[in-house]
Amino acid sequence: MEHILDNPIWNALCSGNKQFAVGESGVKYFERDVAPFAGLKQNNGDGLQLLYNIMPTKATAVFIIANELHNLQPWQLTHQDVLWQMEATPAAITDVVNCDIVPLNKTWVPEMIALTSLTNPGPFFERTIEFGSYSGIIQDGRLAAMAGYRMQPEEYVEISAVCTHPDYAGRGFAKALLLAKTTEIIKAGKIPFLHVRRNNVRAIDLYKANGYVVRSAMNLYVLHKNI
Repeated sequence: MEHILDNPIWNALCSGNKQFAVGESGVKYFERDVAPFAGLKQNNGDGLQLLYNIMPTKATAVFIIANELHNLQPWQLTHQDVLWQMEATPAAITDVVNCDIVPLNKTWVPEMIALTSLTNPGPFFERTIEFGSYSGIIQDGRLAAMAGYRMQPEEYVEISAVCTHPDYAGRGFAKALLLAKTTEIIKAGKIPFLHVRRNNVRAIDLYKANGYVVRSAMNLYVLHKNI
């Protein structure tokens, strides 16, 4: 039986993030200024063709799925990778870092976009903040580090955009934000998870040291609609 997190985008669009969903039965994608992700109930050529037909001109669709995608036409594959999907264990909230963490509102969006563009933790758009619960650490009047929520399939909540400006690296800010978000999610009765590139050794070590374990390898596909 397929696990909810084997097809996290589709399941998020049908549950915790359905307010952002566009599409039809079996084919959905996030509103374009929120996130570039798309999901299929059945990952097959028919679904990809239907998605191609309904998405806007020159659209990009990003998939994160456990299975492989086949028959990608008429889409153009622009990037493919493997991610680790990691899930929190109870050990994730045994260590708390004392740090001044503040909520981030829409006035911080320009700095949030600049920080994510610099550090590349994943796509961040004008309305990505609407996923909710974004927090940051401010130093010298600048956004030094941030983290927040993204996909929310059923009882799971994805932690995303964990990043630190290079000027403030090595101060434990990423750990503090990771533990703060993890604690929030667990206290709300949900299960934290996240995705990380398999070659991002530094981030993987951080997550493992703070109670996260690899649940599954996930396939990342970035597809582009040429017309």
